[in-house]
Amino acid sequence: GGASGAPTWVPEAARVGAGEFPTRANYNLRLGNLGLEFADGEVRFRIGIAVEGGTLGETMVGSMIGAALYACDRYYPALIQVAAGELSPAEAFEKMEKP
Repeated sequence: GGASGAPTWVPEAARVGAGEFPTRANYNLRLGNLGLEFADGEVRFRIGIAVEGGTLGETMVGSMIGAALYACDRYYPALIQVAAGELSPAEAFEKMEKP
């Protein structure tokens, strides 16, 4: 498995509320997940893949990188609004999901 993402740390006072946002986002993600480390507030996007008995190929790596970039582009701005106290996790997620 691997981790990717912008270097983001949620302030301690916002961590409980911001911790709800990855749960909402992860429900819709098919590959990888967002995570918030409550101890220091670090935000990560992780992707894991099992290649036991097989070969890790360019297509697999490309899919993993593409999924990580997509998730960061899609969810990062909303998470920052939650961490800054501008929106609740539910408001940020709803705003992000609107076409």
